[in-house]
Amino acid sequence: MTKDIFCTFCSKKQGEVAQLIAGPDVYICDECVKVCNAVIAQE
Repeated sequence: MTKDIFCTFCSKKQGEVAQLIAGPDVYICDECVKVCNAVIAQE
C-alpha cells in the first residue's frame, strides 16, 4: 500500500499543488508557504 502525500496544513494532495516541501513527518505546499509569507510580511 502506498501512502498518499498531502499538505499537513491544507490537506491538498500532491497532485493538487505545484510543490510539496517535506519536513520531519510533515509536508507544506507552495500555496501554504505563500500564505505564511503574507502573514509574516504583515507583521
